[in-house]
Amino acid sequence: MCKYLLLINTTLIWSPIWSKSSSPITFMLVLTFLTILKSSRTDTFTIGYITGSQRKRGDLEYSRPGLMISGAISLAVEEVNKGILGQRGHRLDFIVAETFGEEVISVQRTAELWTKNVSAYIGPQETCTHEAYMAAAFNLPMISYFCTHYETSDKKKFPTFARTRPPDTQISKSVVSLLTYFEWKHVVLFYLNSTDSEFSKVAMTMLEWLASSGVNVAHTNYWDTPYHYGYTDNPFYKLVKQTYEKTRIYVVVGHYYEHMGLLIAMQHMGLLDQGEYFVIGVDIEQYDEKYPEKYLKGLLKEDKDPAAEKAFRSYFGVFPSSPVGFDNFSTLVNAYMERPPFNYPNPLNYLGGGRRQIQAEAAYLYDAVHLYVRALIKALDAGKNPRNGTEIINYIKKSYYKSAMGIHPLVRTSQVSLSSNLDNELRYSTIFTQVGLYKGRLYAVKKVHKKYIDLTRTVKKELKVLRDLRHDNLNAFIGACTDPSNICIVTEYCSRGSLRDILENEDVKLDSMFIASLVGDILRGMIYLHESPVRFHGNLHTGNCLVDSRWVVKLSDFGLREFMKGSEDPSSKDPYKVLEKCRKLIYRAPEVLRAMNSLFEEDDTIGTPKADVYSFGIILHEFYNRNGPFGNTDLPYTEILQRIMNLSSPPFRPSLEGNENIFDFVKDCLKECWAEDPDSRPDFKTIRVKLRPLRKGIKPNIFDNMMAMMEKYANNLEVLVDERTCQLQEEKKKTEALLYEMLPKPVADQLKIGGKIEAESFDCVTIYFSDIVGFTAMSAESTPLQVVDLLNDLYTCFDSVIENFDVYKVETIGDAYMVVSGLPLRNNMNHASEIASMSLKLLQEIKQFKIRHRPNDKLLLRIGIHSGPVCAGVVGLKRPRYCLFGDTVNTASRMESTGIPLKIHCSRQCTEILKEIGGYHLIERGLIPIKGKGEQKTFWLLGETPKASQLRNSERQKQKAASFHQTLESNKSHFIPKSSLKNKHKSRNHNVLPRCSSFESTKKIRFASGEKLANHKNSQLQLKILTENDLNFPSISPAASPSCCNKSTLKSTSVSCPCIENLSGSGTILINSQLSVYLSPDTMNNKLERPMCYSVPTLCLSVSHVQKEQAVSAPTSPKKHHAVDLLFQKSDDFLHANDSTPLLKVTTADDTELFT
Repeated sequence: MCKYLLLINTTLIWSPIWSKSSSPITFMLVLTFLTILKSSRTDTFTIGYITGSQRKRGDLEYSRPGLMISGAISLAVEEVNKGILGQRGHRLDFIVAETFGEEVISVQRTAELWTKNVSAYIGPQETCTHEAYMAAAFNLPMISYFCTHYETSDKKKFPTFARTRPPDTQISKSVVSLLTYFEWKHVVLFYLNSTDSEFSKVAMTMLEWLASSGVNVAHTNYWDTPYHYGYTDNPFYKLVKQTYEKTRIYVVVGHYYEHMGLLIAMQHMGLLDQGEYFVIGVDIEQYDEKYPEKYLKGLLKEDKDPAAEKAFRSYFGVFPSSPVGFDNFSTLVNAYMERPPFNYPNPLNYLGGGRRQIQAEAAYLYDAVHLYVRALIKALDAGKNPRNGTEIINYIKKSYYKSAMGIHPLVRTSQVSLSSNLDNELRYSTIFTQVGLYKGRLYAVKKVHKKYIDLTRTVKKELKVLRDLRHDNLNAFIGACTDPSNICIVTEYCSRGSLRDILENEDVKLDSMFIASLVGDILRGMIYLHESPVRFHGNLHTGNCLVDSRWVVKLSDFGLREFMKGSEDPSSKDPYKVLEKCRKLIYRAPEVLRAMNSLFEEDDTIGTPKADVYSFGIILHEFYNRNGPFGNTDLPYTEILQRIMNLSSPPFRPSLEGNENIFDFVKDCLKECWAEDPDSRPDFKTIRVKLRPLRKGIKPNIFDNMMAMMEKYANNLEVLVDERTCQLQEEKKKTEALLYEMLPKPVADQLKIGGKIEAESFDCVTIYFSDIVGFTAMSAESTPLQVVDLLNDLYTCFDSVIENFDVYKVETIGDAYMVVSGLPLRNNMNHASEIASMSLKLLQEIKQFKIRHRPNDKLLLRIGIHSGPVCAGVVGLKRPRYCLFGDTVNTASRMESTGIPLKIHCSRQCTEILKEIGGYHLIERGLIPIKGKGEQKTFWLLGETPKASQLRNSERQKQKAASFHQTLESNKSHFIPKSSLKNKHKSRNHNVLPRCSSFESTKKIRFASGEKLANHKNSQLQLKILTENDLNFPSISPAASPSCCNKSTLKSTSVSCPCIENLSGSGTILINSQLSVYLSPDTMNNKLERPMCYSVPTLCLSVSHVQKEQAVSAPTSPKKHHAVDLLFQKSDDFLHANDSTPLLKVTTADDTELFT
């Protein structure tokens, strides 16, 4: 129920509480409030869908045409509810009314829907005459998507009826036009008279149109059942024998394969051998442009019939155009057909799936809903009654819309393209006039409706003068044909159509440059024409200002006054042609109109140069108005002509009020051009001077202007491409960095190339689990933000440690931390040693970890490790995770849960591998009950021998160096070129290496390219520690170094990790492992001092005699195998950093040395 009805109910509830003592002001306020709410109400509009999609019991013949198309109405209703109608707060619904294909039931359903208060009818399925009468009586709009009866086209009888499917009259008009063009006046009509087809109705309509058009139908006959060539007896032998002496033109209305039957019969009878007979085939099924060979084959035949190929040379086909982009629409209709209220399953799903072929009526049904909603919204906006059928249909009439068929019904449009290729124009552009192809060139052919041409001296002289006229802005005259039956004029063909086509095409935007170029072309053409022997045009309007492929205006329809004299257009009685003639006359000067004996005679001899100036003024006004020669006016053309011819003061001219796009000097020129006195009008040279400001700063031709703009753009294109390419490369690096943080690199690389990640089994890996003892109690005593800061500091510390080992961090859940080694890249038995060494390092660092909000408390880390087989794979589509599965994971978790704080609990399987590797101190703990496993012998991992630790660190350094060089080669080979143009900026030095990453915290380390460091491999590098207070980088003496870490002189930081604060931890590993390829042997033997401080120091490398380079920033995520790049500055001034931002700085050899 709409809000309006709810408000009425509310008013009834409130009314008892109003007493006589209530003030009138209060009452008026309530009424005003109710009025405001009423104006903002929302409504639900219900449409009645009349369809035939089911069969009555016992009926096995009804084809149920609505069965395959009804999904279109659900699709359309859902779209409008989510779109233009729903956005206004309204809603559309529909009721299905089943007719079972019977007219009586269809009429009953129409009446029943009216009792259900529907707002409009969509349908009916087959018949529509009686239903349309009822809709007119109910004053409800009825939009048919199926009915083709021509009777309903009479708007006097059916004022509330409209249709989206073309009526039978459209097919008949096409056939009549074809017969009239070739002047075929005697025909024989054959048609299929079957109860389950529409061909008999089409044939009856065609008979009426042929009779009214002066075409004599000598004989009419039909066949009863559909005929398939090659399977049943051909009925056309008998039909042709009865009629071939009465006519030479056959019109056959039926399926395309029945057309073949008629042609084969005539071919076998020898009627097509001499070209004396011709067949026009009419089908209501859309032309299949994807499979045109089927029209030359019989049913279920694989090869073309040779007789059919020969016979089809004497054949014209009249078919509905094939749709554009229909496949996607068909898929949607099929999907909605399987939903309520229809619930019709796709039978192809049982055969492996596929899309059912739907009929064109689905598109017409879809269009009907959208047309109704558009008209409904117009009525609501105009304050009209939305249930007034006449008003709704008036808004639908002559409306422009894009059909689901991919075409634009009721639209006169032109295909505008910048292509000048002839083949493309013929395939994809509108052909604006009759054309002919001669020696590979396309020419326009204009038929002259005269019985004969008397080639007098005057006519010959006229033709010669016109043939000699050559100008860039005149349409070249090629020649004329004077044969009595084919009198015509041949000129150059302009592929863009006329100026009128461009002005009426809303897709073409006319800016000042465009208008100035087109106006300039007209002026140049008219100046040349007035100075030529022709002297004047006489009939200038937008329809004969043609536009060629280079967007140059060429004037046409001038000069052949004697040649064209006495011609009569046979279609002059057509009402549309009369209106078109009146429209062209509006461009003529008043004195010319008054001098004409008849407004409809073709007489250009009374034109004058001053009359051409008037016509140009009307055209110039239309450039800016783009709504016809007289702009926005409701007056008919005949009334406009009458007012122009009348002598009034002021004279009747187009209005210039309210048009802000017209410059003042253009308005002044317009008023002078259409002055009533011809002598007061300027000539075209004067007009060119007056309009010169239009062309200020632009070239004469629009194509030249476009080329100049493209050249100017090309000058800056290379720089733009370089910048965009660099941005693309940087974004690619960031995306890859983020992906590598979520998944292991081999898995991520496989996903990047679109590969499928299969689950993989690993025979033996080692898994690490740890958690914080007492974390729950600590969390209860801390704020949530403090807990987050604690975990962030802790995991930042852990992440910086595991970065130096061949391990993969699986996940963190709360205070639990899970790491694995041995996958996805197998490392033999080293997985156990990597996890063991990492565990010892983490245990060492946790003992020095400072809790920011509880500095006196220590964290108690409990660690468990276990080795065994697992299965690993990517799980999920959204936020995919690389997960481990298997009993090994459970056992590793049990090792952690049964351990004790600050101890590493090791399983028997992992202990055996470590003993085989050697270099670790382990002691037996004893038999420990393990859930699900019973009693298991476990061990404590106490430490690692120095010699074994040094050996393993050396192996890791070698692996990292090899991985670094491999990364260098990989990045060089996959480097994205900056642009495909010539590289004028070779001096630019873009870094091809991926930027190295800092730790996962808000602090960032700035690095320079490692490639630049390679040039200074033998330089002396020195390391010193700077605090946040030393961000201006002053010189620091050796004596001042310990004091710089004094707690009282430092700001607090958000990082408590001792492995960052104390450089003996990760700092030493960072230098030794990732910079070893650059350090000299002497430098490598130096030891690093380890001052203790509570704030994060700043790492600075000093290199003696090093050329300083530009600094680059680094991404925030660490990469396991990426080498550390060093930062070089072009000057001693560093970029100002935020508080506690670590920097890597290159100093000189004179600065304080911390390597001793």
